[in-house]
Order: sequence, then structure tokens, then C-alpha cells
Amino acid sequence: MAATVLYVAFSLYQWGLYSAPSWDLGIFTQLLDRYAHFQAPIVNIKGPGFNLWGDHFHPLLAVLTPIFALAPSGLTLLITQDVLFGLSVVPIADYARRKLGTWPAVLIGAGAGLGWGLTSAVAAQFHEIALAVPLLAFGLMHLLDGHRRTAAVELGLLVFVKEDLGLTVAAIGGAAILEAWLRVGRRARGDTAGGSAFAGSTLAGSARSGSAHVSNNRVSNANASNTRAKNASTGHPAGNPVRSAWRRIVTALDSRLGIFGLRLILWGIVWFALTILVILPAFNVGGQWDYTGRLGSVAGQPEYGFFAPSEKLLTLVYLLAALGVVGLRSPLALALIPTMLWRFAGNVSAYWGIQWHYSAVLVPISALALVDGAMRTARALEARRLRRATRANAPASTAARVTQTAGAPSASGTGTPTTAAGGAGRAASSYRPHRAQAACASLAATVALVGAVVGTSQNTLGQWARGYSTTLSAEQRSAAGELLAKVGTGKSIAADIYLMAYLVPGNTVYWTGNSQGTRVVSAVAFGPQSLMSGDGAANWAATNYGGTWHVAYNDEGYVLVERD
Repeated sequence: MAATVLYVAFSLYQWGLYSAPSWDLGIFTQLLDRYAHFQAPIVNIKGPGFNLWGDHFHPLLAVLTPIFALAPSGLTLLITQDVLFGLSVVPIADYARRKLGTWPAVLIGAGAGLGWGLTSAVAAQFHEIALAVPLLAFGLMHLLDGHRRTAAVELGLLVFVKEDLGLTVAAIGGAAILEAWLRVGRRARGDTAGGSAFAGSTLAGSARSGSAHVSNNRVSNANASNTRAKNASTGHPAGNPVRSAWRRIVTALDSRLGIFGLRLILWGIVWFALTILVILPAFNVGGQWDYTGRLGSVAGQPEYGFFAPSEKLLTLVYLLAALGVVGLRSPLALALIPTMLWRFAGNVSAYWGIQWHYSAVLVPISALALVDGAMRTARALEARRLRRATRANAPASTAARVTQTAGAPSASGTGTPTTAAGGAGRAASSYRPHRAQAACASLAATVALVGAVVGTSQNTLGQWARGYSTTLSAEQRSAAGELLAKVGTGKSIAADIYLMAYLVPGNTVYWTGNSQGTRVVSAVAFGPQSLMSGDGAANWAATNYGGTWHVAYNDEGYVLVERD
């Protein structure tokens, strides 16, 4: 809730500046305006007559049409994205609370909501990934809780948000298979203490007595002995690593979680291939996927490699912090790889850093991987401590049994024999496993929160929150409003990127950067950022659109020229 309020407050501030960091808000506003009027997705801002289905594959955006129809404005899209981002924090915080406890959940939820991944996306204004973030958050939570059918629907819908997310879906399937493979290994060892959050128990509710833990450890040791004996009797001894590994892989793939993972991989890869090879080229004017050329080295600059420039390494540091480091232990971390691969392999500098919207989909993955990794780390540390406690008390237990055989009284003086479990239990009674678990989770969550806040401080939302912001004078606001009122509706108008989204409802809008020669344009609008004078704008329009033009409005840098 707090994150949503922050996002909306910034969006209102940003909208009031009559500005935009890119043309994307204008593009998506025009797309939803076309949907709201039951028209084909022809987005003239992208290019005269351009069909946006040939740019990126995002048919799921159509679900926002009723919302946009009620309030047709670019601001509607901004606030919708804010709400969706805020909603995505809910399953993250809720899952962390159930598994790690309240305090780690507060830290993790704050890190996700206030972190650079979502705040940079809010600052970059609306994009299609607004739908992907909550789908990932809820889908991964349900997967971890063992609700695979619900997770399959939520994660499966990602392929209709953007084409590259098919690879993310496939990577999540790979994470599920890896977890299934790890489970087979744990069962083979009889290990019940090193599990994960995949439909597993909680750490927050694990404050049991030391003797109970030691008892469980003895049961695990017994299970391990039985399992080793079973393997030997069935002809799969531990000394045959190849056959053992193969059997482990087959068993993992044949499990319910393994089959679920295979289906996700197939679904994601098929849709990725279908979109970039068939669907997008079919609607693209050039008959191709336009973004193939954005993969590869920077032309003429060989010093730009996969991990260069250093901005990429800094992004990895921030991502490691978002994982709380321990998130690397989780199979979910695999789902981060596709996005990072295409970003680092890309030759567009905006892909490399933590600005813009490209990191938003990483937020639910890294946050939930942190929870899973914290559980794995805490349980591994607990198991190691208990094994040490058991070994340390083994000699004393042996001596106690010898004393019992001789009929000697116990150390307590009651004549009751001292057992191995009792000795180990008393030795471990001073150890509080839940404290170590909470400390591990809190430390990881704190690392994530610190990295999140530091990263956010570098983007425009963070700067606005710290009081470093740009404001318009009353005269400038009035001039912008008067220009929009002067334009009205029903015009074919070209505008710079700063005013496009404001002019879309009711008009056919083109971008001044790619619509030269479009004779249907009857008006041209510029904001003060374009540094156009009235006469300069009229001459520019005559040069690029033909005919003669006059200045219809010119005040505080806001210029409108119209065709005579």
C-alpha cells in the first residue's frame, strides 16, 4: 500500500510536468485508445500506419481497455501501472512472512517495493511489463506453495505480455526441474533438514526444542542408512556415479514437479519462437522481428563486451544485493538469466544499467529467491550444527550405555539410564535454531533493502523523494493547458515526445521525429524542451509537411502551428 501511494504521487508529479522521458507513454496511450474504439492497433506515433503488433508481442494489454475507456488518458496508464506494481509486493511480503517471520518480511517487502527495479520502471512511465510483474509475483508464490495449476496459468500468461518472457517462463520450468532433481538427491541421502521453500515448511514456525531436532536428525540418519541399503540391494550402489546420476535425472523428470517444469519449458520456448519467427514478422512492415539488430557488440567499439562497460558489473552487484546473496542458493535464480543475457548481449546502453524499466521483472524473482535461499541456508547451517552436536556427544553416550550395563546409577542420581538421545538433547538444549534462522533471513533481507534504497536514490523517483525535483511555474502550467485546449479534438497533429501522450485522446497523433512528408498533418505542437520559436516551428512544419503554416499559439515555450 505504501509503495503504491509513493508511485502514484510520483506519477502525478511527473504528469504535471507536461514532459516524458521517452515516446513510450504516447505509444501505449495511442494503442489503448485504438483498443477502446475497437480499432486495429495502428500506432502512428511509432510510424505512419505502423501496426504495433509487429513491434512487441503484448496482446494481454487488451485487458486494460475497459479501464482506459472509462478515463482515456496517459495518466490512467501511469496509475494503473502503479497499482499493479504495488499489488506485486503483496504476495512477496505475505510469502516471506509465512516462511521467515514478520521482521524479515517487512524488510523484503520494503526492498521490493522501494527498490530500483520498480521505482526505475515507474520513472520510465508505462510499459507492457506492468502486467508481467504481478503475474510473476503471484505465479512464483503459488509455485513455491505447491499450487502448480494456479501457477501454470499465471506464469503461462507471461508469454502474452512480451515475447522475451517466453524464455523467462522456460527458465522457471528449468528451476522447477532443478528443484525436483535436488529433492531426489535429498531423499537418497535421507536428508530432511536441507529442504527448500518449494511447498516446504516454514522457518518462522520452527522454534522446537533442541532434543526434538536431535531426534529428527537421528531419524534422518536412520533414513539415510535405509536408503543406502536399498540402493545397494537394487543394484544402484553409490560407487556407480554415472548410473546413479542418470537414475536421479530420470526420477526427477518423472516427478510431478519435473513434469510441470518440462511443460513450462515447452510452453515458453514454443511461444518465444512463434512470436519472433511468425507473429511479429507477419505484422511488421519489414517482415521481420525488429530487435534482432539490437543484439551483438556495439558497432565500431570492440571495448564494449558482454561484461563491459563497468556499468554492467555494477548492475550485477545491485542484483546480487537484491538476492541478499543467499538467493543464489535458490533454483529460482535461474529465472533471472534470460533477461540478463539479452540485456548484456544488447548494444543499447539503456539495457545495461538499473535505470529504465528493464529490471522490473527481476524484482519478484529475486525477492522470492531470497526467501527460498534464506530457508536453504538456515536449514543447512542448522543441520551442520546438529551433526556436530551429535558427534560431540557420541563418546558420552557410549560411556553411558556401558555404565547402564554395569548397573551403575545415572549421572542424575536417580538410577535412570542415560541415553544417547538424552545426552545429545541436553547438549543441544542451549542452541536455539530459530534464532540462527531469523538472523540469517534478517541479514539477507537487510542487504537487499540497503541495495534497493541505494539504487533508487540514483533514479528520478529517488531524486524527487529527496527533494531534488523540477517544477513548472504557474505561467508554464497555464500555457501548457491553453495549448491543449487550443488543439481540442479531431485533429491530425504531430508533436514532440513531451506532448504526445497528452494529445492522443480524440486526435490522430504523429511524432515529429518520424512523420516528415505526412500530408494529413494539419497541426504541429512543441513543448519548451524542443526550444522552438513560433516562426521557427512554422518554417519547420512547412519544410517537413509542405504548404504554408501560421502560429496559432506561442507562450512560455509551448508552440502550436497550424496549416493555412
